[in-house]
Amino acid sequence: MRAGRLRRRVTIQANVATQDEYGETVQGWRDLATRWAGVEPLSGREFLAASGPRAELTARIVLRWEPTLAGLASQDHRAIYQGRVYDIHSAINTREENKEWVLMCADTGAAV
Repeated sequence: MRAGRLRRRVTIQANVATQDEYGETVQGWRDLATRWAGVEPLSGREFLAASGPRAELTARIVLRWEPTLAGLASQDHRAIYQGRVYDIHSAINTREENKEWVLMCADTGAAV
């Protein structure tokens, strides 16, 4: 992996349950990691290839591989880039070489 490709700061967040001051369970987002990443919009051809149940995929986020980021392909994680929220639909360990994660994401249209 070329380091020059990873020029953007991306924060990975986890949806966690905490208790408020009244003892009630509250769902909220907690920062899991902030890493250098490559953020690439999907081209028209890639977007069409992803059509079907995941037609809303709009971006690819590439990070260095690390075991602490395993399990990101769930509704309990999201990525924040330039104040925009991206749902992570899948996390791919490229060629199973433990060198990079490729996150296939959808822009939710929300901002933080």
